[in-house]
Amino acid sequence: MYYAVDRRIVVDQSEIVAHDLQAEVQRDAELSDLLRRQTTSEEGLVVSVLRGQRVTEQEAIISDPSAFAIVLCTPDMLLSRLLFSAYATSHRVASREAGLVGQDAYIVLDEAHISPAAVNVLKFASALQAQESKRSAEANPKPFWYTCMTATPRYLSDSSLRLGEEDLAQLSSKLGPSSGGRGGKMCNDLYFKPR
Repeated sequence: MYYAVDRRIVVDQSEIVAHDLQAEVQRDAELSDLLRRQTTSEEGLVVSVLRGQRVTEQEAIISDPSAFAIVLCTPDMLLSRLLFSAYATSHRVASREAGLVGQDAYIVLDEAHISPAAVNVLKFASALQAQESKRSAEANPKPFWYTCMTATPRYLSDSSLRLGEEDLAQLSSKLGPSSGGRGGKMCNDLYFKPR
């Protein structure tokens, strides 16, 4: 899994959580064994960091690409690899880097509203892989898949999560006017108190 976010500080903070998850997996013998049986890796789960000034920390996934991995990165580092022009690497390893990102990988692009170009690249590359898969099943045996996450979307699509009437009614009752006396206003069936 590649977790990409366009803020280095968030990548660094996510690393702490990923290492905690890795430690939990290692402590749970049953889960750790299950992961090891699914791969040739000695490790059940590896964590790699791929961002400026820390590219060498991707070594865990490079040395054992069969391992289940959490790769924390910035969109630039991720997408440059997907497009065969990886930052901070030689051109000789471009296909390896593209293979790691572009095959059998789940990509999560967080704060997607900050990176509209990244969203477009993921859509384009995914469509290209789908087109190649239709042409030949062997051309792309396990294409990547992705999710774009944002709390502030630029536009809503059919797959966007929205509050339904039942949700709004429940929120309205919980956020409704209190007996404290300060007035507020209703906005889209939700109650907001002025500050």
